[in-house]
Amino acid sequence: MIMLLSKVQYKNYETGEFTDIRERSVSEIINLVNNYPWLQQCHLVAVSLTAPSVSIERGDNAILKISHYYHDKFSIYLLNSDGKSLKTHVEHLEDCTAVITQFCENTLDETTFETNHVYHAERHFITAQFIYRVKTGSFTASLALFSILPVAATFLTALVLSAGFQEGKKPAMIFAMVLSAVTSSALAFMVIKGWMIYFNHLNYAKDQFLELSKGKDEFTFGTNNVNKTYNKQDIDHINIYRTKSSKQIWSRLNITEIVFKNGEQIKISGLIIEYAYSKIPDAHCLFIDKLFTNIN
Repeated sequence: MIMLLSKVQYKNYETGEFTDIRERSVSEIINLVNNYPWLQQCHLVAVSLTAPSVSIERGDNAILKISHYYHDKFSIYLLNSDGKSLKTHVEHLEDCTAVITQFCENTLDETTFETNHVYHAERHFITAQFIYRVKTGSFTASLALFSILPVAATFLTALVLSAGFQEGKKPAMIFAMVLSAVTSSALAFMVIKGWMIYFNHLNYAKDQFLELSKGKDEFTFGTNNVNKTYNKQDIDHINIYRTKSSKQIWSRLNITEIVFKNGEQIKISGLIIEYAYSKIPDAHCLFIDKLFTNIN
């Protein structure tokens, strides 16, 4: 008996997000497709590779995806064993049965499909892992580059002042010196404070992970040794502590504080995921602006 991995995708799921993943026989897969709640799931949902669907994976890395199309028709998408994305459409749900059977038996005629021109189409077929950990590379580089500003400002000011004093413009140069000192000090303070907050977040979140996706109700947060699974339905509200200006170099150092109905709270650093609240669309969110966002 042929057994193939099959999986389900519902509306509001992210690219690469699937559920009910397990091996099924051909008849079980056909029943899964026929019993899928197409009307409920596809109402007012755009036609897309990531949409309500049932996917089937074959051993040669080929994946077939059954989804909805306009005017109550159905789309059949194929990622073949060479990684090429193809598509076709059928009039009725029962027309999918023959295609599913042929795919499972590896007798499907790919010439009946047309090329589907989608950038990185494989992302819509392959199951993704929505596990987030601390990533610091690009942020550290940006903060390091920003740290050069006080040094550069001081150096350029020294050149200008040197030229001014040589030309005898002493009063103007004294004023410029004071202004430069104030500006450089302010920049230095912001840089030092930025690094302090960065290491504060890094020390807090370095061993943590978050497993969270938009479509599923359950999510897990903690460390590899100590973690807990939560349900989005148990959330009372979410506080998002962020810097006053999104253009600040350390704006990524925000804090997502999830408050549950039982009073429990968890805090997620922006070094793990910047917009965690976007994956919990039904939650009531409060945005709180702060100059600096220390986490503890």
